[in-house]
Amino acid sequence: MTRFLLATLGVLLPLVSASETRAQSQLQMNRAASKDLRDAEAEMTRVLALLFKMAESKPRALAKLKQAQSAWQAFRDAHFKAYWPSDEPGAHGTRHPMCVAIELTRLTRARVAELGEMLKRVEGDECACLWPD
Repeated sequence: MTRFLLATLGVLLPLVSASETRAQSQLQMNRAASKDLRDAEAEMTRVLALLFKMAESKPRALAKLKQAQSAWQAFRDAHFKAYWPSDEPGAHGTRHPMCVAIELTRLTRARVAELGEMLKRVEGDECACLWPD
């Protein structure tokens, strides 16, 4: 069990933000990780708003993006539950909120990058995203 915890921390600690490196208690680290998640979610909301604006006159494209985003959110929620499958309260300890926030932040930042690609048009690239056409 100790090896597992050390291995998990070895993977998660590089993802910890600068604000978390200054945190001294688990509560502070949980709060810092939650702030990073809120920041990532705010960035995703900003990018989605740009994409929605681009598709104002294209209801079918907009519906498809909303469907894709809904499916991604379902994936994200299921993914982190699979990481920590116990439903028993407190089973994962006081570090659990921090770990969940770090993983959700990682997934959200990856989604922001994916959505950001939809904002780019690459002339001559036949396989580039054609959003919102």
